[in-house]
Amino acid sequence: MEQIRKDINRTFPTHTYFMEEKGQRALFNVLNAYAVYDESLGYCQGMSFVVGLLLMYMREEDAFWVLVQIVSQYDMRGQPKLPMLPPCLYILERLMQAHVPRTFKHLEEIGVEPAMYATPWLLTLFLVHMPFEVTLRIWDLFFERGFLSLYGVILALFKMFEDKFDKMEFEEVAMFLKFDQLQGNAIPANEFIKLASRLKPSAKQVAGLQRDWQDLSEEERIGISGAFLLYSSTRACAGETCIKEPPHKHTPLPPLLHLFYGEPRAVHFDEAEGTLSWRVRSRRTRECVYAARSVA
Repeated sequence: MEQIRKDINRTFPTHTYFMEEKGQRALFNVLNAYAVYDESLGYCQGMSFVVGLLLMYMREEDAFWVLVQIVSQYDMRGQPKLPMLPPCLYILERLMQAHVPRTFKHLEEIGVEPAMYATPWLLTLFLVHMPFEVTLRIWDLFFERGFLSLYGVILALFKMFEDKFDKMEFEEVAMFLKFDQLQGNAIPANEFIKLASRLKPSAKQVAGLQRDWQDLSEEERIGISGAFLLYSSTRACAGETCIKEPPHKHTPLPPLLHLFYGEPRAVHFDEAEGTLSWRVRSRRTRECVYAARSVA
């Protein structure tokens, strides 16, 4: 309940309905009701945006039952939950290597990893960092073709703007992916959705990549999971610890966090080792996850 209250103020903060007590109360009622209804899943970050969109079009009770159907009928029980994001990010990496290899290599070289841009998209079904009118078309595709269509959406995005991304530096990519209208990156919705439909991976293809994930060593998994935990600023997972900013101004990590997610938290810099480390404690399992990354 406490986490729900925290997230309500961050959900569509500029929308007039959710700036008022009535809208915030409706959002809390639906989220809290679902957490009680489905105790095994509870409340997950990103649900507030999904429910927020539903409440723009329907009553609280209807929004609740639509959420129930989204979770149960569209393979969302495992997919958007934070423990399941690392394999999703791994699958996305492999798909990008196959469909937009030049762009993927360039993004990798300038330090832009899938966890930075794909995490908020997958958690909220593209309700953040995406033009609203395009998001509604993405939802149409999602309802018609399921969770796997979201991979096609991300692939289509990088395919459509491939020539632009190949010439960008880190900060330019970060700003571009926020889709500020002033950036000149309007998305032609019809063309975009058609391309996303064509690039949607098959269930067989994704199942094979999931098996590849299972075959990874623990060290390789930590590399992917660690990037996700750091770039999500631990907001979704829990316990906050003190911040210690890295003293080296040239390391790209602090501005990266600020550009994509705001002020970093739970980050510690070890000057002697030249590493950033962080700790995340799951509210549900109470397990502590540690990871580190060299910034030398």
